[in-house]
Parts: sequence; C-alpha cells; structure tokens
Amino acid sequence: MNASAPSSAPLEGSIPTHPSRGFDRGQLLFLALYVAFLIVPGRLFEALDAGAGPRAWTGILRYVLLAGLGIWVFRDAIARSWTLTRQRPVRTGLLVIAAVLAAEIAPIIPAVLLSALGWMPEAGTNDANVSALTDQVPALVFVITVALLGPLTEEFVFREALVQRARRWVPVWTCVLISSLAFGALHIHTLAELPLVLLYASIALVYALALVISRGNLLVPIIAHVIHNGVPALSAFLGQ
Repeated sequence: MNASAPSSAPLEGSIPTHPSRGFDRGQLLFLALYVAFLIVPGRLFEALDAGAGPRAWTGILRYVLLAGLGIWVFRDAIARSWTLTRQRPVRTGLLVIAAVLAAEIAPIIPAVLLSALGWMPEAGTNDANVSALTDQVPALVFVITVALLGPLTEEFVFREALVQRARRWVPVWTCVLISSLAFGALHIHTLAELPLVLLYASIALVYALALVISRGNLLVPIIAHVIHNGVPALSAFLGQ
C-alpha cells in the first residue's frame, strides 16, 4: 500500500504571506491615474490661472476617486489584511501602536541632523498647503480628506504597490528604501525643501517596516497613518 503524498494546499486558518503575483490591469490603472493626477491638475490650473478654491476641491475629488478605486482594486490586500488581523488581533494592535509612536519619533533624528548642519528649511510647502485647506473647504471635508482619504491612497501606492507587490521582482529591503524615498519626494515642492525628503521618508520607512513585520497586513500602516494625520486634523477641526 502506497503512502499518500503530502498535500500542498495551505492549512485551514494558516496566515497568508505576501502575494506571489504582481499587478493586475486594474491596479496598474490605479497607479497610472495616481501619477496623472499628480501632474495634470497643477499644469492645468497654471494654464487657466485658477484660484485656490478650485484647486482645493479638485484635490479632494481626486482623493475621493483614488481612495474608492484603490479599495476596489486592492480588495484582495484588504481581505488578506483582515484575515491577519482576526487571527492575531493583539499582535496587530501592538504593531499599530508601535508604528504610531515610531512615526512621531523617527523624523526627530533627521531634523536634528539637518538643523546641526544648517540645512533645515524654515517651513515646507506641503504643510502650508494642508493648513490653507482649512480655509477653503468645510472643516469636516478637510478632516475626512486629510485623515482618511489621503492615508488610504498613499498606503495603496507606497506600501501595497511599491513594497508588497513590487517585492515579487525586487528585494524587499530595496522596495522599502525606494518607496520611502519616493514618499518623501512626493511631499516636497521646491529644491529648497529637498532636505525635508529625509523627514517624510523616515515616516514612510516606519510604515513600510510595519507592513513587512506584520507579514503584509496593510491595515497596520493604514491605521497608523490615519492616526498620524487624523489627530492634528481633528484638533484643527475642533479648534475652529
């Protein structure tokens, strides 16, 4: 009597790891739209000489579209992350807390270094734009955009796509480094702000490491990012 061959199917209740496949067409469309929305509206508004109000509402609509599309095209990642969260809720919660705290501490190191070298810009355009948004849209719309839609969209792009999916072709630590630097570069607007890349990249590095350590649980960096953005946004909302 021949012994039966061991099954290659995953055990019931096993924890999923990172997906072996890369991107499908819907996810590639999402990434293409994200890049297009970074470039086209600014050039169009410059050509039309549009004011701050239209810019603000167009940016919000952009995030509504991207966040909604991202939830759909990366629904497999959300399902995988929910499974991981249900199987290890305590570990997930601890990782979220650690990521929130680390994201607050991480920028201090490059900020101190840049200040010591005299390279620290006085202020960043990104923070100024976010602050100005409070005068251009209703407070609740501001909170939803900054605290939820923005983090969702950025986590789909910089963690799920550039780390979780891209690791099929590129070593994971290379993905972590490239995605973090890309995230930092996204948040600067002039060459004078170039040193600020290190501050934003340090926060992105925390979220990318949280994703890797959690074995691909995208909910960990999403929740940490929402808290990181949401606390100051909610404070501004309540202060009005």
